[in-house]
Amino acid sequence: MSFSFKEIKEQCVRLSTTLFRKYPSVRLCHEFLITLKKFLAFSLVIASLIGCAKRQQIMSVSSNSMSPGLTENDLIQIDSTAKFRRGTIVAIGAPYGYDSVLKAKYSRSFCFLTDLPILGNIFWKLMKNPACDVFIQRIVAMPGNHVIVNERGEIFIDGIKADEKYVKNYCPVDSNGLGPCRTINATVPGGYVLALGDNRANSWDGRFWPGGSFLPISEIKGVASKITNPTPRQ
Repeated sequence: MSFSFKEIKEQCVRLSTTLFRKYPSVRLCHEFLITLKKFLAFSLVIASLIGCAKRQQIMSVSSNSMSPGLTENDLIQIDSTAKFRRGTIVAIGAPYGYDSVLKAKYSRSFCFLTDLPILGNIFWKLMKNPACDVFIQRIVAMPGNHVIVNERGEIFIDGIKADEKYVKNYCPVDSNGLGPCRTINATVPGGYVLALGDNRANSWDGRFWPGGSFLPISEIKGVASKITNPTPRQ
């Protein structure tokens, strides 16, 4: 004896109805499982949206520390899956969240809210917590590199001067070669990089962080892939 799909479906419906009437707890369990299924499906959709938003984000440049290549209010696309190397422009966590001196004054407990799609920027403005900020800087030295940053902000990697055509504004120095910018002469430890702004005369970067010059690789949020809406240049 064979049954069509329609007949099997009708038999299942009749059986379910009988069970629900005779055993109310079975009906409650069935309804709970349906609700749970819908909730899990909804959660999966939300998680996928958040994951996509984290992989590709549009960020606004908040200062001129990367000028002339990037200026304040430029919109740039950040790719969290792209690989980085020396010379790559990256989005990084602000040092208030990890610098050994600065982090004592701030908490990152609710910074995850700023990563939410659409609402993230609203939470960032409401909290006004510098530990949740994101900086745009350029990686100038990788783990294991011996790096020297002189008074002008020029870079020497393993004894060779770096070719940085994108840097147009070096730190001023006097007749004795001294100026306001701090210097670095060290080997980058494993798990860290050195990141500086292109505008060497006006960038608050690793040269000035009180707890140490080097950026934990875990604080790199993503790679700047392109300028999506550059502000007018003079």
